[in-house]
Amino acid sequence: MGIAMGGLDHTAAGLNIREKFFLVEHRIQEFLNNARAERMVSGCALLSTCNRTEIYISDPQSEIISPVQVLFHGLGLDENASEYARYFTTRRGEEAVRRLIETAAGLHSQIYGDDQILAQVKKAIALAHEAQSADAVLEALFNKAISAAKKIKTEVRLRQANPSAASAAVAHIQHFFGDQRDLSALVIGNGEMGRLAAGLLIEIGADVTVTIREYKHKPVIVPRGCRTTPYSARFENFDRYDVVLSATASPHYTITRKDIQDRARLPRLFVDLAVPRDIEPEAGQYAELLNIDALRPAVSETGAEQATPIKTPSAALEIIAEYQQKFYDWLAYRDKLAVKEG
Repeated sequence: MGIAMGGLDHTAAGLNIREKFFLVEHRIQEFLNNARAERMVSGCALLSTCNRTEIYISDPQSEIISPVQVLFHGLGLDENASEYARYFTTRRGEEAVRRLIETAAGLHSQIYGDDQILAQVKKAIALAHEAQSADAVLEALFNKAISAAKKIKTEVRLRQANPSAASAAVAHIQHFFGDQRDLSALVIGNGEMGRLAAGLLIEIGADVTVTIREYKHKPVIVPRGCRTTPYSARFENFDRYDVVLSATASPHYTITRKDIQDRARLPRLFVDLAVPRDIEPEAGQYAELLNIDALRPAVSETGAEQATPIKTPSAALEIIAEYQQKFYDWLAYRDKLAVKEG
């Protein structure tokens, strides 16, 4: 049984391309259900984040099957005719295995050592398990990648600051406003990213208001110290905010050019952490607008940009090699058992 992966990420494709391939949870479930029903491959899992969309497959014919073609077929695209094919990379065998382990550890994120990617990898295999599209090989591979990432995060210091897109965004905000005190911020979105950003803004002393959806029936979690306002009332008191940060999973813009073009006073800074984007790009004509790609290179604690790539510590590389070998040891043991039983 072989492994292959295909995908695009922030190193090969800008936000305008990546957002076209970003799949929310229910679309991932549909994709995996279709892949299983059509029996495209033995095993299939899909990882879709703001940085990347990657498909991982396991199949006896993995050396000749194109994982990108599997992805495009599931999305209704033709690989050869698609204008997007050039943004995708295919990896097979050990390269694909290593790629997933490194990705789970945050080594291929825009924010090096990103804390959120591990949860996203866990979610990817959980969705594949639920859809019954993940075979035993993919389950083992993802489990080894998750274990390796946990060990790296526990034992290796990858970087000193900005372990997530939200914290990098708050660093940008601090740098932008300098010594300004009594910063007033509106955070649109109360999901994981929104709550993290709101909490970090509270930590730097900002007065933070978080939008909440009126139709939600489950308990709403709001970071301590934050005010709340209904999402539908997000433009009320808009003139009192210095910065607006949006991080939702909405398929529609939360802020458009028309929403702000006639306002007498606007926030000085808009920050869009969503993929697909929450804030219409043309809104940048009226105020400073940063999207998630603007966080690379990340602003450090001193405000200086990191101009050179970060070298992965040797301890992390050793852990990656260790768990890569553990996966292949498991695969060899599984194959030996199959021969005996045969």
